[in-house]
Amino acid sequence: MKYVSLVIMVLLITACQKGPQPMSISAATISNVSATESLDSNRYQHLINLSFDYEIKSDNEQSDANRYFCTVQFVHKEDGKSFTNRSILNEDGTPFCKLLPGQGNMSILWPGVLDHASENEVNLRNLHLPVQYFVAIHQYTSKPASIIIARSEVLSSKITRVP
Repeated sequence: MKYVSLVIMVLLITACQKGPQPMSISAATISNVSATESLDSNRYQHLINLSFDYEIKSDNEQSDANRYFCTVQFVHKEDGKSFTNRSILNEDGTPFCKLLPGQGNMSILWPGVLDHASENEVNLRNLHLPVQYFVAIHQYTSKPASIIIARSEVLSSKITRVP
């Protein structure tokens, strides 16, 4: 009887020590990106209207409802790193550009780097001219961390000089 109790206790301890399983990273693609821009440098309005098709392949059994979102990333000329100039969350905490697994189409209106609604101050001298940007699909790995799992081709902006 002591032996059975000991085995059960060891099994329970082993099961409790097993931490959370690592989240699998999904595969995604972006295609058919179309972008139009409106730029009024006198009023500091720069908007990018984007639409694109996407596909996210997820084999995760966990809920995928809030795991994926998109951003527009602007490219630095020095190191090629990218950044976004807008919060990825709405006021209610949901992603601004929420994506669901499977195939879909998304249309978004994103503030450009010159827009007064941009939340990050941007030094345009650190950007390629014309300004370069791309659409990125992110997957949360843990809140608030995420990774980019797909990106579109790099697009060139109408901005060819710093006003």
